[in-house]
Amino acid sequence: MKKLNLVLITFTIFSCVSNKEVILHSFNDSEKIEFTSPNLFPEGIAYWESKNKIVLGSYGNGNIYAYDLKSNIFSKLIEDSLLIGPASIVIDNKTQTMYVANGDAGVSSRSSLNSTNRSASLLVYDLQTEQRIKYVDLKQIHKDSLCIANGLTLDNLGNIYISDSYRPVIYKIENTTFEPSVFVEDKRFSGSNFNLNGITYHPDGYLLALQMGTGELYKINIITKEIVTVQLQEKLIGADGITLINEDQILLTQAYELENKNYTTGALKLLYSSDNWQTALITDKKNTDCLNPTNSVKVDNYVYTINSSIGAYQFQGKDQDKYSFLKLKLTPYNKVYK
Repeated sequence: MKKLNLVLITFTIFSCVSNKEVILHSFNDSEKIEFTSPNLFPEGIAYWESKNKIVLGSYGNGNIYAYDLKSNIFSKLIEDSLLIGPASIVIDNKTQTMYVANGDAGVSSRSSLNSTNRSASLLVYDLQTEQRIKYVDLKQIHKDSLCIANGLTLDNLGNIYISDSYRPVIYKIENTTFEPSVFVEDKRFSGSNFNLNGITYHPDGYLLALQMGTGELYKINIITKEIVTVQLQEKLIGADGITLINEDQILLTQAYELENKNYTTGALKLLYSSDNWQTALITDKKNTDCLNPTNSVKVDNYVYTINSSIGAYQFQGKDQDKYSFLKLKLTPYNKVYK
């Protein structure tokens, strides 16, 4: 394991004092946790609280795996032939239910000519039995043949939202009937390659969604469906996943950055918004030890980020057996009163 010290990007916040206090965080120490698994290429990540395990979805073989944080044992959790490319995983720890957004980018051992770039589905599992309890096909509810389910989040009522990286849509699946629909469709979500990606629900009643190809961040009201482009200090091209740290901070896992027209191996960025996500600033950044980070999960005062190796190895047709998490400590450094 290797520990790193990070330099905080500082800035000054001016605000008026009121009743609501928000604690802002920065990256502090990080710990690199390494493990091996042949051509795993992990994409999605979640935390299984009752078992104290990090759960991962493999873009290499379609299986779901678990890493025990106490014993450091890595093992297979779910093998399901319907899983091809599990891109995002969310666990409802109260109900012991796992939700998986499933697509096919053509790089899984389960990929086929018929499914590559033409797969979008939701799979739901009971973690107590480790059995699938629901399969929802999203392919048939939109006219575009190209599709790939990617980001996933739940709202406060348990409704499921899934982004599609080819279709310019976000799907909604009702929490009781599992009836799917196109929640929003917008030309801003379109592009020439992977487009909509990471998505998260904000407790004030909206979604935050990333457009990987253009580097835009969108705020989408779940009642009115109004879509607002968040004003950023720079385009976040290559941004993959979003993790909500608190109401005013998110962590972006950026699978790659563009520097002088060259792709980097990615970065982690903390974004802060003082105006309910009309605008946002990057307040901390980490590049060291990043190897195409795709998603993160917050556990108490830490964030676990998975290094996928997808860009540097899988999409280049190269084998990779060595993988790592980055365990990042979130350190309070300022208070904002709203």
